[in-house]
Order: sequence, then structure tokens, then C-alpha cells
Amino acid sequence: MNYDFDKSRHLGAVLDDPDMFEKIKALGVDPRVYDTHTFLFRDQRTSDALRNSPKPLLEAFQAANFGLAVTSSGAPRGCYPVQEILDRSHGLMRLIDELDARNIVIKQPPPGPFNLLDFFNQANDAKPVEIAQPRKASRGWLRLIGGLLKFVLGVITAIVLVLAVGYFFAR
Repeated sequence: MNYDFDKSRHLGAVLDDPDMFEKIKALGVDPRVYDTHTFLFRDQRTSDALRNSPKPLLEAFQAANFGLAVTSSGAPRGCYPVQEILDRSHGLMRLIDELDARNIVIKQPPPGPFNLLDFFNQANDAKPVEIAQPRKASRGWLRLIGGLLKFVLGVITAIVLVLAVGYFFAR
């Protein structure tokens, strides 16, 4: 099973909206413990396996801000974006604390489709990689308008110059 996960983006004050609170909760994230990010698996099968795991295991992941929705940063399998190093480390430490609070031992996880030992082995083996940031929307039309304005001003300047030189020599 692919246990790769990525950090999702911050939802901000949207948690104050009761409708959004329920929508976020439906994604498998407990909004009451929501920090500035949520970790989401890349593979739906992994998310489904966690969803179908014993309740204490699922609750530990949710309390550590792991959600049940699926996302992808674009990092290759076994890798994660380098800019997520600190958040990822904090998230895994928080997960360990949550598992410990529920007396779940990593080497002797509860039975179920989600293999906790495989999850931590893959998380430990994952490597940070540089991910190309998506380019902002092209502003080509602004460059085009700017170029046209420069051209028009150049033509007007040339016409004025020709008229001024012609007027000067005509006297």
C-alpha cells in the first residue's frame, strides 16, 4: 500500500462557518484540533484503509491532523516536497504522541487494513525533493498592450520629430 502523504493548504477562518465545519469534518478532519494544515494521503485506497481501521487508530490520525480526503503535491512516490520537512516532522511527532496517548504501540498495531508499521517505515524512508512551483497565470496580454503602447508612442514621436525637422528647415 502507498502511504505517501502531503500537506494540504491552510483553510484559515473558514472553520468559523458552521456549514464549512461540517464539510471539513466530513473529510475526516476534526476541525476542533485543526492547526494550520492537514496531511492527506495520495492514494484513495490508503485513505479508505485508515477509514476502516479500529476507531482508536483513526482518532489518533485525525487528532494529528491527518484527513481522509486525497491530494497530491506532484512529488514522486516515496518523496515529498522539501518545503514540507518541518511540518511533516511535527505532524509525525504529533501522531506518535496521539498513538501513545491511546496506548497504540507502533510495532504491535491494532489489526486492520491500515498497517501502521508500514506507514512509519515509508514515512521514514521518504526523501525530500524540489517540486516546481506552478507558474502564476500568464500576463502576456499586459506585455502585448505595453509593447503596442511603446510602438504607438514611438510612431508618434517619429511623426512629431519629422514635422519639427520639416518646420525647422522650411523657415
